Amino acid sequence: MITSLIDYLNQSVTAYHAVLTAEAALKSNGFIQLDEQDVWDLKPNQKYYVIRSQSALAAWQMGSGDRSGVRLVGAHTDSPGLHLKPKAQYSKSGYVQLGVEVYGGPLLASWTDRDLSLAGRVILRQGGKLKVVPFKSDKVLLRIPQLAIHLNREVNELGLKLNKQTHMPPILALESADGKSVDTGLIEGLIADTLKVKSDEIASWQLECYDTQTANTSGLND
Repeated sequence: MITSLIDYLNQSVTAYHAVLTAEAALKSNGFIQLDEQDVWDLKPNQKYYVIRSQSALAAWQMGSGDRSGVRLVGAHTDSPGLHLKPKAQYSKSGYVQLGVEVYGGPLLASWTDRDLSLAGRVILRQGGKLKVVPFKSDKVLLRIPQLAIHLNREVNELGLKLNKQTHMPPILALESADGKSVDTGLIEGLIADTLKVKSDEIASWQLECYDTQTANTSGLND
């Protein structure tokens, strides 16, 4: 059970990936996908599921008709974190950074000095149609660095105080040292390279930061 949970957590880095991972498990256990726009013909004891907007999933098993009641369990597919702004890339003080919106109520300090990457979903324009595909980079791309103690000597006494807008944008790269302008389409280039598509096929994207450190058991006895 613990191994299955760890595998699920490691695959479910965003709400979109959580739904895909859950869907694969449901299909392997005989669940049938339904479309909310269709008229349903539900059968006793049969198992079904629906997906909405690639980020929400509902699954259930029909009863035998004895009206014995309903058992219901709910959970989030998403987590508090840092979502990229639509025009995320900008340069400041020699660094290329990504503007982020703080989503939910994360502990901001827990996001600092971690090996972060990007995941989410991408909308592609292919064959005259829009296609939604999951995106996940396995490469460590981002870091939100803390100041050295010499520049923030009271941090241990007063705590780490972070401004959501000025302190949380992660660093993606260094600006060019040779004075040349930095490519303004680094995110689009990353998406194109990762998904093996052309940049002009990318219609839109919704990406967020995730911690590349995997879920594990801990302690002497796991």
